[in-house]
Amino acid sequence: MTPVVQRVDTLLLQIEQVASPTVREVASRRRAALHDPLRLAVVGRVKAGKSTLVNALIGRRIAPTRAGECTRVVTWFEFGSPDGAAVVHCHDGREIPISLVDGRLPEDLPVPAEQVKRLVVRLQSASLRGLTLIDTPGLSSLTRENEEVTRSAVLGDSLTSQHASGDADAVLFLFRQEQREDEADFLKQFRAASGEMNGSAVNAVGVLSQADLLADAAGDDPMRPARDQARRLATSRIGEVGDVVPVSGLLAETSRTGRLRERDVVDLATLAEVAPVRLRTGVGLDAVLAKDRVRDLQDKLGPFGLEAGRLEASEGSDRFGEWLSDVSGIDGLQRLVRDHVQARAGGLKALRALDAVERAARHSGADQAVLDLVEQALVAPELQIVREIQAIGMLRSTRVATDLIPELERLSRSDHPAEQLGLGRDTPAAEIASEARRRSGEAQTRATLAYAPGEAEAARVLAQSYRAIAQRAESPEPLPVPRPPVATAQPPAATAQPPVATAEAPAATARRVPPPPPPPPG
Repeated sequence: MTPVVQRVDTLLLQIEQVASPTVREVASRRRAALHDPLRLAVVGRVKAGKSTLVNALIGRRIAPTRAGECTRVVTWFEFGSPDGAAVVHCHDGREIPISLVDGRLPEDLPVPAEQVKRLVVRLQSASLRGLTLIDTPGLSSLTRENEEVTRSAVLGDSLTSQHASGDADAVLFLFRQEQREDEADFLKQFRAASGEMNGSAVNAVGVLSQADLLADAAGDDPMRPARDQARRLATSRIGEVGDVVPVSGLLAETSRTGRLRERDVVDLATLAEVAPVRLRTGVGLDAVLAKDRVRDLQDKLGPFGLEAGRLEASEGSDRFGEWLSDVSGIDGLQRLVRDHVQARAGGLKALRALDAVERAARHSGADQAVLDLVEQALVAPELQIVREIQAIGMLRSTRVATDLIPELERLSRSDHPAEQLGLGRDTPAAEIASEARRRSGEAQTRATLAYAPGEAEAARVLAQSYRAIAQRAESPEPLPVPRPPVATAQPPAATAQPPVATAEAPAATARRVPPPPPPPPG
């Protein structure tokens, strides 16, 4: 248990002793959630490729990708045993076990979709350690009930209630090419549902899905158009998402789930000399490769993967597997999830718990003792990461002093003093302390000279963080050992692939960053 989680766990125990029944219940649920895996909801419009991306992240083709009852319900994929155990949880309390079909969820369920609260699937997948992936029905669905299921799971039943944040701790939001108004509205609602302790949804990351549809197979950098579009989306939505990366869910799924075979690569290489126009029209292709084999390759790779991949296949299956994983963008997505939410898991969990009990206490109107306890906790040394995350959210939402964000993000992603300063792990403690004090002085000067209140507040948080690093480095106690890499899953692909990273982080909420405590003497 990290210091921040331990401190908030103790706080919630204290709150349970003095709170009204309603707030006590919220505190109890939040305390349990502190130790639960992160719930990461995959959200987007209908046909945005959510289930395909979920399969890629898990490393198994288990989520249904065709229309059916299963695509109309919220599905939780969590680590557990026995592998493949699936249970339908109904609104009336019934729990109905179902069986997988050839390792995949069935298209239809034993009860109508409107009776289902959620479908829970347990898998022995290393990529789900510390993470629960939530696959949701699409937004802007032809069936209003489907969209309401998604909104309830992610946003909760009411944006004004203490239960507003729903089941999801964080959101992986899929954009399809140009952003649409309803997508922007949903992100704003998620930001509102995250609460008042955080000025933006720092617990949300974006994906430009189906990036291969924007790619130019003939270009030197075929995915450049998709990356350019992702950057524009990230800039326009800086207040709602931490970043946006382009991903081809289809290529990622094929790469990470072992769907591609040696024979596929060999057959693909036979198309290397075929003109692109023949690939697109199919005219005369059967003279080079049987029609059923072409259809199979198209199903696994899509038009872009077929056209661009045929030029890479001649290098062999290992090299092609590396190319496929790289061009799909899945590695960049996993890095974004890891750095933006997983590395700050403890702070994000703590922040969500603090916000939940504070909102419940304000709603009750009879829990001033709870509000006092929360205010006291917000200035505790163990909660410095919370103040850093709040400062990031505030800067993103106000769009001031954004050059401070990289420093705050680096500080909140690690608990090792050298790494927090961007120095090597073997940097001597004296050098760490000296550099931290220098940066603390610079940040304090910036806070003094800043015109914008947000910039001044964020700079004060930086100054305090750097002072704390200096004090830890000068302490006779040894520096903490850097956190080991998160366990990853090796996909059962026929070709060599990078491991599947995991994500871990709960939702952040937002309020004005509280003033940091005064510096210690000396």
